[in-house]
Amino acid sequence: MGYYYSTQTINRDDIFNFYMNMKATDNYAQPSGFSVSAVTSDNKTALIMTGVCISPRGLKTHCTGEQIPILHNIEDNGCQSKYQLLMIELKMHFKSGELFQLEASAQIVSIRRASQTEFEVNMLLCDMSQDSLRHIVRYADELTE
Repeated sequence: MGYYYSTQTINRDDIFNFYMNMKATDNYAQPSGFSVSAVTSDNKTALIMTGVCISPRGLKTHCTGEQIPILHNIEDNGCQSKYQLLMIELKMHFKSGELFQLEASAQIVSIRRASQTEFEVNMLLCDMSQDSLRHIVRYADELTE
């Protein structure tokens, strides 16, 4: 019994053309996530921060070092530093492709260093409607799945 070997010469340009003609057949949804657009109490300064986690009670975002002085209270007359009350707009992207925009006010509770260039901002949500809270709960449940 013998073995039959065959050789075939493959041109490199043929392989390149084969891969260039491939097309994606699956649609990929936008990854879920949320962002926060905030306006300070003086209504002059706007910030955009990326969201980390959210609950009906509050949220956690990341910001840069340049945004930290903006988050401190303007009327800081030598006493212990306080944080501002922000008017925020939450943009929540669900896995299904839905996008919800909610408006609320948020009180900054703490700011911590997360890395050399990023800071973690913890906020409590204030003045939320029941419908907005339902969307936040549904979004938080989707993140834990």
